[in-house]
Amino acid sequence: MPKITKRVVDALRLHDRERVVWDDENKGFGVRVHPTGRKVYIVKYRRRGRVAKTTIGPHGPIAPAEARTRAAEIITATRTGRDPAAGGRGTRGPTMAELPRMAGECPVAARYFLSFPTRSTTSSRPTRARCLYSEAYPALLS
Repeated sequence: MPKITKRVVDALRLHDRERVVWDDENKGFGVRVHPTGRKVYIVKYRRRGRVAKTTIGPHGPIAPAEARTRAAEIITATRTGRDPAAGGRGTRGPTMAELPRMAGECPVAARYFLSFPTRSTTSSRPTRARCLYSEAYPALLS
């Protein structure tokens, strides 16, 4: 396919199905054309051995040159080991395995972990998770 420019994107025709036109110069950069006529810039990359796609933004407010630059940044980030998909979501909370180690400094969290048996049944896991994130986790953050 050709290099993605404003002229090329504006000339793309609608189809009855969604289609993607890939750029010649930047591997993984493309434009997704929806049957409704909406055109969105995307980037395809590998993360942990699997193919992932990220939307850069819609055609119009974002120029093709700006989208190409963002795509190059995303691809560079994946090559250096960062996860571009997690960038806008903020940081994740601690895992179930990390929380007991953090609870030593917080009496509410310590009491929570002592109140449950070390092995829980499948039916008690949702209750434990709900209590964990509504009571223990906020206490650890304060």
